[in-house]
Amino acid sequence: DSQTYANLETVNRAFVNFTLMGYFGVIEDALSALLPIDSVAKFDLDNFLRGNPFERAQVYEILNRIGAMSIDEIRAEEDMLL
Repeated sequence: DSQTYANLETVNRAFVNFTLMGYFGVIEDALSALLPIDSVAKFDLDNFLRGNPFERAQVYEILNRIGAMSIDEIRAEEDMLL
């Protein structure tokens, strides 16, 4: 009778780790073999595994306050360039 809380990022990360991760390397290697010698194929999971907008805003606010990220860097990270 207990409930388990998991946010979307946690669920997505578990899905990738336990179901897809084994396939990614094989697919990346196969695709990389078709590319020029100095190129490599890699999956980009950043958007899939990112947190919710509220959590990201909190992190960005802290990073901006301590000088680790500028407003322009935050906008670029969120694809909000004007």
